[in-house]
Amino acid sequence: ATNFVDIFAISSDNDEIKYKNVLRLKWLIYIFVTQCLLLSIALLSTAYPINVHKKSELLNAMNKARSQSRSSPSSLKNTSASSKMREMALTISHTKGFKLFMQHLVHEFSTENLLFIV
Repeated sequence: ATNFVDIFAISSDNDEIKYKNVLRLKWLIYIFVTQCLLLSIALLSTAYPINVHKKSELLNAMNKARSQSRSSPSSLKNTSASSKMREMALTISHTKGFKLFMQHLVHEFSTENLLFIV
């Protein structure tokens, strides 16, 4: 009878150890999921303002470039299609103008139009 009791006691200890291991694993999963959720919230709350700032910076740069091109004497002469083409060619001939226009086209999903010209 003592052998049966000893086996039963060992079995009970193993079940308790298994239960504790399962409980530990369950808490590890909870902690991992919680950390992932908190990290994603932190990244989103950081990325959104940065994205808004970049968009406003791009718009400001494009408006500044547009106002500079309008104040140039060539734009005051006439507004025919050929003069507008010259203004556009002048704008994208500079590296900064090209990059700004490409960023605008990326937002409009039409980069292939500029890449076709180049």
